[in-house]
Amino acid sequence: MVTIQYKLETVSVVEEKDASWIVRLFGDNRVVLVATGEVMAGVDMTRLADDDIVVDGTTVKIVMPPAEILSVRLIPGESWVYDRKLNILKPNWQLELQAQEQAETSLRDWSIENGILAQAEAVFTSRIEAFLRRLGFTDVAVLFRGSE
Repeated sequence: MVTIQYKLETVSVVEEKDASWIVRLFGDNRVVLVATGEVMAGVDMTRLADDDIVVDGTTVKIVMPPAEILSVRLIPGESWVYDRKLNILKPNWQLELQAQEQAETSLRDWSIENGILAQAEAVFTSRIEAFLRRLGFTDVAVLFRGSE
């Protein structure tokens, strides 16, 4: 269940310098990518086991798996190559793909460093508690594995 989504931008620079001085005379391979992407975090409810839910009358305790990054993707219409230089003797056509992968990693890392997982757990807790209270439970405890 996705509970939080970030939309972020990053700049990814990938360069390749050839070892041969003759090839270097014709320039290096370089791509600068301006990337906009989405990072989605939440709780994978398929990892919930039967013994993770304890019900006693109107009391319920649920132990959830920790929040995780569920998806990282670049938005094609909002990401573009700002600069591309290819060596005419030995062009590397894979640099753009490498820049995209680097951008996705950067977006994922920044999101984790800035608390997306804690926010995902907080939003999940709020939603599941409200849902369970509507079902008639009066005492609801939502915990996450590792923080019990």
